[in-house]
Amino acid sequence: MAQMLLTTERMRLRDITIDDVDDLVELDADPEVRRYVHMPDPPSREQVATDLIPRIERLYALSQGLGFWAAERRDDGAFLGWFHLKPEPLSDDAIALGYRLGRSYWGSGFATEGSRALIDYAFTTLDLTRLVALALVENTASIRVMQKVGMRENARLEIEAGAVVEYEITRD
Repeated sequence: MAQMLLTTERMRLRDITIDDVDDLVELDADPEVRRYVHMPDPPSREQVATDLIPRIERLYALSQGLGFWAAERRDDGAFLGWFHLKPEPLSDDAIALGYRLGRSYWGSGFATEGSRALIDYAFTTLDLTRLVALALVENTASIRVMQKVGMRENARLEIEAGAVVEYEITRD
């Protein structure tokens, strides 16, 4: 049974489980959803079930309080996408905030609402002092979300996928 992490005004964040495979496959089947995440091809159902889900479960086990969480709409339980707090290898032992939402939920404030809730959770419950978020420079919608939740540009990086901007927020 999935454990609930957070509840916001319009959504619930809960552990991702094997029962989410079909929703995760459907999410990444949309080329527009994959557009800014350097994923030219969608993962197969088998890849999600035998690779992604076990990696997420290991993160739950090894990183107390960190992980990936399915986002569900509170009123009807609809799968919106996911959010994460995870170690960010590109940024000196920082913890990264991230999310991926279905296209039909873009522009409705869910990314901002979930990000704010996870920032509060990271600073109050996990006692973290700094979070980062990365986006390709052309992903202006995600950059706007980072700005709305109080993050500030910290660095620009070149990675295989292209130019990336790193935003950060500190507990201070």
